[in-house]
Amino acid sequence: MRLLLYVVVLSLTMGCQPVLQRLLDTPPAPQNLTLTSEMLTAPVMRVDIPSRNARAQLSRVAVNKDVETWMAVDNISLSFRQGVLVASRGLGFDLMGADAQGTLNAFSGQGEEVYRRQMRYLSGDNHSTYLMAGCRMKTIGIEVIDTQRLQRLEETCKARQNDFTNIFWLNETGDIVQFKQWLSPETGYIKGSIAQN
Repeated sequence: MRLLLYVVVLSLTMGCQPVLQRLLDTPPAPQNLTLTSEMLTAPVMRVDIPSRNARAQLSRVAVNKDVETWMAVDNISLSFRQGVLVASRGLGFDLMGADAQGTLNAFSGQGEEVYRRQMRYLSGDNHSTYLMAGCRMKTIGIEVIDTQRLQRLEETCKARQNDFTNIFWLNETGDIVQFKQWLSPETGYIKGSIAQN
């Protein structure tokens, strides 16, 4: 009986040797990366999530029509439609989609005085839940930030027990270069800025 047990243990150990060796081996050296001029000049988004005491730098990884998706090294991503937050992934209770048209119309002065924003979230049990907000846009004026003259706009929204104010800073061409946008009841605000390298 002891001999049989010894043979079984020895067989299992011998069979696992390649696996153990692979686990103990050092990983291969990383491949050389060739930097391109595009990589060196690509825009970078710096983001703070105050409720989580988190800060990250994101790179633009995809563009689909007028929606840009930015991703951090930990695969958390944020998507923006012309600078307005419309989706998140990897944060929990993620924003699966949001209607940004009312906000975009308000930027150009073509919108209604009060407009609607709809946001869809994915709950922990994989169900969609919707939040409908009534919003208004107000132009605050010009502010100088890091030697740039930026126009500040504030979007005030009310939705159930969630009142929030999104702040957008636009450059002279109308692009959002800095923002504070509400993501969800769980995460709260995301603050960010876009800079060229």
